[in-house]
Amino acid sequence: MKVEPLVYYTSLFNSTNKDPIFADYDVFNQNKYITSFRFDNVDPNTISGQTVWYDPFSHKIYNACYQFDANSKELIKNGAFIDVCCQLGGIIMVWVTGEKKSILLNNYNISDFDYYVLSQDGDCNNEWLAIRDKIQYEYDKYSSQTKNEIFLLSMFTRGFISKFNYRYSIIFERWDNDSQEWCENDTIEMNPEFNSIEEMLFDGTYDKSHNEKLLQYHKAGKPQKLALRWKAYKSEYSAYLWFDEVETRIAFKQFCNNYPNANMDFTIRIDTNIPFFQIILGCNGFDDALLLSESTFQLIVFKNGFEFYRSNNYNQPQGAWVW
Repeated sequence: MKVEPLVYYTSLFNSTNKDPIFADYDVFNQNKYITSFRFDNVDPNTISGQTVWYDPFSHKIYNACYQFDANSKELIKNGAFIDVCCQLGGIIMVWVTGEKKSILLNNYNISDFDYYVLSQDGDCNNEWLAIRDKIQYEYDKYSSQTKNEIFLLSMFTRGFISKFNYRYSIIFERWDNDSQEWCENDTIEMNPEFNSIEEMLFDGTYDKSHNEKLLQYHKAGKPQKLALRWKAYKSEYSAYLWFDEVETRIAFKQFCNNYPNANMDFTIRIDTNIPFFQIILGCNGFDDALLLSESTFQLIVFKNGFEFYRSNNYNQPQGAWVW
């Protein structure tokens, strides 16, 4: 028997009907240490959800209640689907995924119980409790090494889904190789016109909405991919960046340890001519900033649809920039 969280039920609630809408068990999916459900054709009036599950790692039954915020409600009204995922270690993740944007919910009200009255249906409860005991028995047979793997996985996931308050700041300047400094462009004509930014995060969410909210302070996970577009010298440019997961996590952790709760600027300086990119983590009011090493990201730049530049460490497959 596989050992994943045992979900008793996961449901959604809307503003017009008090009766919950339960997940369709036909799309029930299990992976290693994970149990997940998907809600398709979600009622546009959906406002909240609830999931009850048993976790053999902690020997506890969890009850999670979650509210959908304004951003996720907007996606739901436009036809988004909802994924609910439970992972060993008492972790729950809820994604709301639309055509151009997806969101991982922030806030879950999670309670745990040594004993939980699940329903008035005694036979249903007894069947569920019997399955729970069998899963627990299988889990208890795991070696200490496997249990340690699960513990490390749960710790990694908590870091994986952690969020930071930051904005992207795109600056076009000229890099002076002699002084090793950034300088303002010489003329107004040399100043590129920024067009759009798209992001995909390590937590599985993305934003392709082009509404400039990414250039404002917002709470989000760490970037995995970025797509930038701008115009300069009557030409159109697009740049695609891929970030190394380990180095990016270390950089964010280092900066946030120095400035907890600060609004962070994820600054990308670009010299279109060379081209040359430099990425800095910083925040207003503080002089010191963290320069990301060139090994932290891979880069490819296109000019008028043709490849213009790629970083020395670039090793993405053909067409990886299409996402």
